[in-house]
Amino acid sequence: YIVETSEDYGTQSGPLISPRLFREMIKPRRKELNDFIKRRWPHVKILHHSCGAIWELIDDLIDTGIDILNPIQPLASGMDSKKLKEVFGSRICFDGGIDTQRALCGSQDELEAEVRRRIRALAPGGGYILAPSNHIQRDVPPENVVALFEFAKKYGRYPIDLGEE
Repeated sequence: YIVETSEDYGTQSGPLISPRLFREMIKPRRKELNDFIKRRWPHVKILHHSCGAIWELIDDLIDTGIDILNPIQPLASGMDSKKLKEVFGSRICFDGGIDTQRALCGSQDELEAEVRRRIRALAPGGGYILAPSNHIQRDVPPENVVALFEFAKKYGRYPIDLGEE
């Protein structure tokens, strides 16, 4: 089972508040809430939604007991998928990553390249849920939504075999 919590801590360019203020004001209460959830339902995983450039807060979010981080916004500053996986991937599952700002509303070739790029960066060793980096907006062609599912089916299976870059 998964419980989703949500508070947006980031913008495209950085956190909405300083890491110091986050640690002082939000982190203790987020941990208290997550601890309550896990005491009540010990087998549940906590998925936390926060958009934007939150690299500086991810260690703290992990400390609070978050198991899955959503949505992984690849165009936000500092949210490089490969670095996220290298630094945090052994401690948290990533959900999202498929760029909704450009790739999902672009050509199907661009979308296919995006799916391959995110799988290559985030999936090795497990801990990745392929999904859009945010809600699908009205500028996304419906055929691209279908194509996203097809590309996920084509490339999103273990063992990962994406062929040549």
